[in-house]
Amino acid sequence: MKSKLNTDYKIFWLGQAVSQLGSSMTSLALTFWSYQQTNSAMAVSFMSFCNYLPYILVSIFGGTFIDRSSKKKILIISDTIAAVCTISILFSLFRGSLALT
Repeated sequence: MKSKLNTDYKIFWLGQAVSQLGSSMTSLALTFWSYQQTNSAMAVSFMSFCNYLPYILVSIFGGTFIDRSSKKKILIISDTIAAVCTISILFSLFRGSLALT
């Protein structure tokens, strides 16, 4: 039974590591993209602020909610939302509707 738990944990850890890596890469790419489009440090600062604002807001109020809810469902939902947002940015880029100019 112990090896089954270790296997589940390893799969969970690997999935979360891939998810965090993808989110970080998307954030970095959007920051570079915003600088390339605007040549403005203010745009990069605003992009970074918008990137961290959800973490700040959720961390203030989220602890109580998460303690009372299913952590597995919360992880699935939050990773799904992050994936949908990333895919929507990709589609917007391919459609050409992501340009600032």
